[in-house]
Amino acid sequence: MARTLARWVWASSRFGRFLVKLQKVKARRDAATEVPNRMPADLPVTESITLPGALLEERAARSGGPGGQSVNTSETRVQLRFHVSASDLPPDVKARLAGANPGRMTRDGWLVLACDSNRSRHRNTEIVRERLAEIVRAALIRPEIRRDTKPTWGSKIRRLDAKGRRSKIKSDRGSVDY
Repeated sequence: MARTLARWVWASSRFGRFLVKLQKVKARRDAATEVPNRMPADLPVTESITLPGALLEERAARSGGPGGQSVNTSETRVQLRFHVSASDLPPDVKARLAGANPGRMTRDGWLVLACDSNRSRHRNTEIVRERLAEIVRAALIRPEIRRDTKPTWGSKIRRLDAKGRRSKIKSDRGSVDY
């Protein structure tokens, strides 16, 4: 995939001037920016909710993690993108997803997760898919509304009695007149 660009330039040395062919290798595009080659399978989140594979994008890139000499040639880092705004999840779930993961959301409404903790691309794919399922499961749970409560009459009396006892103890510590 790498292209070579050649250009002839004049170079000079102590032996005289001559034409030199400069070859410049154009860098290959990063694998994470390339179009994914296959559509991921549907991702079951709960028994009733499944994220369709059409809203998921899997991309592989070179990983900086463990792997020895082969780490520079194998693309084991997996990036999974989920199009939250195009999904048919309820609006409150979408809002909770965006609110709980602000650093992982793009402006276009994609939730981006990555994993490069293993040497195996297959294992990293499994981990990142399970991570996405856990995030969506957490967003499905409605937070409980906190209701303000008043202290009971008995707890107010107990608090004031304890305050009085403590005040009496501290006042007794003062100087004593004989």
